[in-house]
Amino acid sequence: MIPEKDYKGYTANQLLNDERFVQWCLSLEDESNVYWHLLKENDPLLSEEIDKACVFVTHLRQDLYTPDFTQQEEQELWQRIRHENKLYLSRKRFIQGFKWVTAAAVFFACVWGFWRYNSDSTREPDYLSVIESNKNVASTSDDVQLVLGKDKKISIQEKESRVEYTSDGEVTVNSQMVDNMKGQESSQSLNQLIVPYGKRSSITFSDGTQIWVNSGSKVIYPTDFNTKKREIFVEGEVYLSVAHNPSVPFIVKTRLLDVLVHGTTFNVSAYDNDDDLQVTLVEGKVEVSAKGISTELKPNQQFALNIMKGNGHVRNVDVANYVAWKNGYYIFEKEPLTQVFKRLSRYYNVQIECDENVGGLTCSGKLDLKNQIDEVLGYLRRAAPICINRNEDKLIISRINKE
Repeated sequence: MIPEKDYKGYTANQLLNDERFVQWCLSLEDESNVYWHLLKENDPLLSEEIDKACVFVTHLRQDLYTPDFTQQEEQELWQRIRHENKLYLSRKRFIQGFKWVTAAAVFFACVWGFWRYNSDSTREPDYLSVIESNKNVASTSDDVQLVLGKDKKISIQEKESRVEYTSDGEVTVNSQMVDNMKGQESSQSLNQLIVPYGKRSSITFSDGTQIWVNSGSKVIYPTDFNTKKREIFVEGEVYLSVAHNPSVPFIVKTRLLDVLVHGTTFNVSAYDNDDDLQVTLVEGKVEVSAKGISTELKPNQQFALNIMKGNGHVRNVDVANYVAWKNGYYIFEKEPLTQVFKRLSRYYNVQIECDENVGGLTCSGKLDLKNQIDEVLGYLRRAAPICINRNEDKLIISRINKE
């Protein structure tokens, strides 16, 4: 059992200087997990500081996945981090006006300096800025938008589309070449696929990795993957079949969790307006990192992160219920109707409203999403005591009270 220590009032910067905390972040041992989780539960302010420190360590751990980064270099890096933070604390009396973010800057400066010394990797992209820069494009168009670099945007009108990148730099949409990126952009130039509600798409990367992109989703990815790692950013829902390459890790990043992939197939649901984020493993192996904790999934397991509560858990699931959408089906088991209607609203780009009496009902079944929305809702009406009324462009769902 870990000896007691009073961490009350500790800041994230102080935690990064604490040997016990650093070792826990690196190893994430079960015994230590209990100790730190109890501290978080008993002290909300300390919990926030622990989460802040864990965020930095999580980003660092992702860089450590690179095979060129040896264990000896890792230890040297942590020694430099602790040394730099001690220097910061010793100078603190001269910089009382600075906030905690200054310490964070020192921390990242140390990490980045050492990493640049040992690797030819470039600075991590600012994915959220990329999303923000194309926000108007996403909100004003009902077409799928393919953004190539900074200047070229391609609208795709089809309900189902297919984007492919070849090793020769060609970019095709539904088998028609739209650009040749070879020699035009650096390998780290970012592309973005924006899929609005009511549309679906897929991407085949030059390494052979395939992803299916659900309605209301965004995917950001480089023009070409480098030799150190393959990394994409996802907001929404995607199903991935990752080409196996143990020397070049594949990483899926979202706003709140990251997934390290070892050549596998899995589903990620990370909509920014959902209460839960989910990673569902079909086959292979993935490692999910969230809130400073890393969890390895086995096939037919799902990691779910509750955004409001900030906690995550692993459970066994029937993966067909979570991945059937890519084949045009929706399978659900004892699902609250409020969730069923939310998914249908995204898939068909139709506004659906229901009250609490309807939302609390549960239902099980399989819907063929290739049918029109009225036909799909007709199946639900026969399975649950509901009636459906149309008010202009809105569908109103209410419950039928049977006497």
